[in-house]
Amino acid sequence: MSFKFAGRLLGGVCVGSAASAMYIHCQYVAFEDVVNDAKRHIECDPPNIKKHSRTLGGYPVTYYTEGTLREAAPAPQPLSEHLANVVDVCVVGGGFAGLHCALALTEKGKSVAVLEARRVGCRASGRNGGDAIIGFHTETDELAKLCGEPMAKEIYSHSIMGYDRLKSIIQKYRIQCGHKEEGALTVSFTHRVEKSKRDINAILEEERQGVLDSKTRFNEELEVWDKAKLEEVGLHSDRFAYGVYNPKNLTLNPLELVLGLARACRQQKAQVFESSPVTSITKLPRRHHSHHHHAAAASSTAAATPAAAAPVVQHEETDTWLITTEMGSIMAKNVVLATNGAPTHLNPRLSFATSSLVTAMMLTKPIDVTELNKVLSAKCAVFDERFALAYFRRVEGNRILFGSLAKGMPMNRKWAEKALIADLTKTFPSLAGLVEADVSWQGRLEAKVPVFPMIGRDTSGMWYSLGYSGHGLVPTCAGGELLASAITSLDPQADGSRGKPDERYKLWGNVNYGPAAHHVPGFLPPSFIPLGGPWGYIGSVLFCKYAEIKDAMEHKK
Repeated sequence: MSFKFAGRLLGGVCVGSAASAMYIHCQYVAFEDVVNDAKRHIECDPPNIKKHSRTLGGYPVTYYTEGTLREAAPAPQPLSEHLANVVDVCVVGGGFAGLHCALALTEKGKSVAVLEARRVGCRASGRNGGDAIIGFHTETDELAKLCGEPMAKEIYSHSIMGYDRLKSIIQKYRIQCGHKEEGALTVSFTHRVEKSKRDINAILEEERQGVLDSKTRFNEELEVWDKAKLEEVGLHSDRFAYGVYNPKNLTLNPLELVLGLARACRQQKAQVFESSPVTSITKLPRRHHSHHHHAAAASSTAAATPAAAAPVVQHEETDTWLITTEMGSIMAKNVVLATNGAPTHLNPRLSFATSSLVTAMMLTKPIDVTELNKVLSAKCAVFDERFALAYFRRVEGNRILFGSLAKGMPMNRKWAEKALIADLTKTFPSLAGLVEADVSWQGRLEAKVPVFPMIGRDTSGMWYSLGYSGHGLVPTCAGGELLASAITSLDPQADGSRGKPDERYKLWGNVNYGPAAHHVPGFLPPSFIPLGGPWGYIGSVLFCKYAEIKDAMEHKK
């Protein structure tokens, strides 16, 4: 091969890749411009907003916006001026990750401002499956392999804390999100059991031993349900051979939950600014602050002397950040980046750690109750075992809420509905011809490798909470509490000294790098594989296609 030909080939690949990345990026921009859909339900296009921000807008039409919202969606209040007062923390992002962190900070006495580019929860937080499951996307056994069993146990305890805290928040602030603790069932395919040529009783016994082991090691509360038990609870499908049931799952309306969290933040005196896309985050030169305190008396005689009573002055350098939006700005002592993936212009290094995926959901029209009762009367949420897993549950009105698919770019709505209906009727063949989509929608999530959230602080001092990979209702609550505790633990004490830093959040980083990597080079993104940036779009498309083929091969009868 000549150098000239090789050069042309390389140039063609580069040009083609750049064009593909730009095309997919434009698809995402159009996909996230949901103003027209939003106006059908909630008036959310605020006045005096610069119209060049195509991603501004409101909520897409979903199952969660179809009915009457029990939690109010007040008119957005943009940041339209420079705030004179320096706040303790500015949280960038008004989804679950940002609002949980903001609420925890306000409960600990911090002044907080939240900046959301669109509406709170208008993206992944407000349009997901509504299942708040204890645990992480990464199973406990895999956690133990990545970071060792003692550390995995402690990390899993954070999930328990997050689950309990989420329930307490809903109760404390009386958030009306229709939450019910009905559990989650992960089912295994019958044809996989058949292809293994193993006795089903042996497989069930192995699963029960695994569940017992998880109970002993991690205090997981799991149950193995055989085919008879599945049918007893109301799941009748020849597609599934058995399942593992987790009672720790809240089914809820995620949009109402995120609106309730925003209300709770406001009640705690946090400032929540919507329709305020952040254009830049700048770390300003350090300023000196003085702390005055009196020296402790060595004796009653010494305390009576003027010298002993004189104040001692200690100088401390503190960071100050300037966060600007299209129409205003704010200054803060700390910044938390809690967006659905880090925007390149706000943190280029973090932006390379995640990549975008799109999944789809639909709500069926009412199904004949007699036929529906024959196949699905179970109250729990159901998940299958594929990469692009199907997840569904029966909801009011004799309908099914069904989600699946994983693509590297937005899908045609009609195609997605057709694919979802095909998957649903493959699960319940007797419903063929009876299922029709009432409303469907798509959501963007930011995935990373390994599939575990990123919380921490980068070399510039910016805090971040990212990469929840579609499993965020409980982990975001845990991550918000851990970050809030870490930030408040750095406060100066009454005598001017520093308190003991709360560094529990650093354990999550060990899942990404492993326990030996205590000092990760600052130039590396916080994950094994840099997936994001301009080439992340192409990588997502290719990976999703690979996973789709892999699923098809593994689950081919």
